[in-house]
Amino acid sequence: MSAGEDAGEGGDVCDVCSGEAASAPPATKYCLKCDQFYCDQCSRCHSKIRATASHVVVPDELQNQVKSDREKITELLKKTGGFLPCIEKDKCDLVKRLADVERQINTAADKSIEAVERDRAKLLSQVESIKLKRVRQLETVKQEVEQHLASLDSLRQYAETLLSSGTAGDMTRSANSLHSRAEELATKVTSSVTCTTPFFH
Repeated sequence: MSAGEDAGEGGDVCDVCSGEAASAPPATKYCLKCDQFYCDQCSRCHSKIRATASHVVVPDELQNQVKSDREKITELLKKTGGFLPCIEKDKCDLVKRLADVERQINTAADKSIEAVERDRAKLLSQVESIKLKRVRQLETVKQEVEQHLASLDSLRQYAETLLSSGTAGDMTRSANSLHSRAEELATKVTSSVTCTTPFFH
């Protein structure tokens, strides 16, 4: 440590003069290269010596200011560096929390998808059951209608024969039964066709 730094609160003194006299004059300059304080006279000599003429000499007050700023910056660096672990911890905590949220979302979504798939399978099964049942019913109705058509065609042929070649007695004997049979078939056909109506809406 230089003599100038030993001056403490009394202010910096000339490092050169302090080695030669009991009471050294106050320092007014500071050499960055030599790391020494100089009074005005020693500073002028310092700048005239060829070996030290290129050294950077600054006012003592400026050196003290830079030194003070350096200490503040050093302290600030320590404080700022202390934030890094906190930031890293916060980042890790955030990533962990968001990962938990993602898992919760995926779990909820999977459950919803499973429920939808179950409902879809159930509904499709119901539709298939309804389809098979309705198709069987329609096939039954179709067969009935085909039978009615055959009966109607036979009855029509009989009526045509009766009209074209039947005698008055034949018509008298057959008229009532022909009418009753025609009414019966008309009722059956109407009933069969009516049963199919809901399937087409």
